[in-house]
Amino acid sequence: MADVNAKDLHKKLKDYLKKCIIVDIRSPEEYEEEHIDGAINIPLETLVDNIGKLDKKKQIIAVCLTGLRSKRAVNILTLKGFNAGIVEGGMIEWRRALGPAYFAAMAGEGEGE
Repeated sequence: MADVNAKDLHKKLKDYLKKCIIVDIRSPEEYEEEHIDGAINIPLETLVDNIGKLDKKKQIIAVCLTGLRSKRAVNILTLKGFNAGIVEGGMIEWRRALGPAYFAAMAGEGEGE
C-alpha cells in the first residue's frame, strides 16, 4: 500500500475506515491524549504479539507522532504478509490537516472544570 497523505486521510476518513485499519503504534498514554477517530492502539513494542488482532484482508495504515515508528511497524507488517503504509508525517501532519479549529478545541478542553 502506498503511504497516505494526512490531509487526504482527514477528508476521506470514513472511506478509509471501510477498507483499512488505522493502527496507532504510539504508547497508550500518547493514544489517550489524542488519536485519529476509528484508530486502534497497538504500541510498536507489542505489535508482533498482537498481530493476530489485524485482518490481512484489509490494508493497514500505521501512525505515530512523526512517521518513524510507523515505518518500523510497516516493515514488520510487510514481513508478516500485510499490505501496509503510513500516515505521512504522522500525528504532526494530522494536526495540520485538522487546521485552526482543532487547536482552538484542544485549548478549550480544560475550561469549566
